[in-house]
Amino acid sequence: MRIRHLLLACLPTLAVAGSIDLGNTANTVNFNPANFLPTITLGSNNCVGGVCTLTGTASVNSLTITWAFQQVDQSVSPYSYDYNGSTGTIYTNGTPETMFSLSDGTGDIASGTFVLNSLADDGTQQKDGNDGVDLYGVATLSSLTLSGANSSAFLSAFSLPGSIPPNVNLDFVIDVGNCTHGGRSTVCVQPVGNITDPTAQTLDVQVTPENATPEPATFGLLGAGLAAFGIARRKR
Repeated sequence: MRIRHLLLACLPTLAVAGSIDLGNTANTVNFNPANFLPTITLGSNNCVGGVCTLTGTASVNSLTITWAFQQVDQSVSPYSYDYNGSTGTIYTNGTPETMFSLSDGTGDIASGTFVLNSLADDGTQQKDGNDGVDLYGVATLSSLTLSGANSSAFLSAFSLPGSIPPNVNLDFVIDVGNCTHGGRSTVCVQPVGNITDPTAQTLDVQVTPENATPEPATFGLLGAGLAAFGIARRKR
């Protein structure tokens, strides 16, 4: 019975990699409540060649990872939102072209699209006295290129399979705050119709694999439990 209990104790430890911190970036996020439908633009200070890019680098699993969210630079952003003072829904208007990517600089690249789906006051007061805002969404990876010396570490860092498709989803949170307009601090999410269009600093980005693979240590622990269970059965 003790061995059986050991095996059962191993099962709940089938843990997966948790949230992965991708750090911050100097690229900004713009809230524009002046439109009939207030909108959000990622990478509002980095719009080049018709594309706005929110991008940065982070150390993940001893790799230098470059990450990027890209949306087409349109006169009106395709991402609109409603907000009740603490939470809200983000809507996608039409079928905008978006791109999300992860790369390690040595030829390993995972890429696909993304969608924003909600926002919420994060309850953390920023240096300007206003709370920050979290933007939630899902990135869908539909392509994977492995050609670097660090492919194994790259896959492990984001709990990715050895090939894509099938697609892999990553939930993400973009934490923004310290909003300004005209050089003055202001609340990030303004009432609809307000002519103030706050620009937010990107404070942190995190991604979480939806279908993460168990961590290697977990397989070892489960294997030990199975082996012990088998030995016990042979002794009977």
